[in-house]
Amino acid sequence: MRAYEAFPGIPVYVNNDEKHMYDRICKDGSVCKSDLSEYEQNCANSLVNKSIILRKKINNDLFYKKRSDRPSADTV
Repeated sequence: MRAYEAFPGIPVYVNNDEKHMYDRICKDGSVCKSDLSEYEQNCANSLVNKSIILRKKINNDLFYKKRSDRPSADTV
């Protein structure tokens, strides 16, 4: 488990699989939902529910991307 500050001063805990998914999304910029396995989609949705990443609909496709309102997204 790792702690991530979704909002200043509020730690949100993510497991290792969610951390790897977050790293992948940060590296690629955005990831299309259709490119992910069912398990990866669940990890990404969990990150959306924890307000760590965003889910956007663009041209009838869902994309996961890093939140832009945060200057840094480091884990503790």
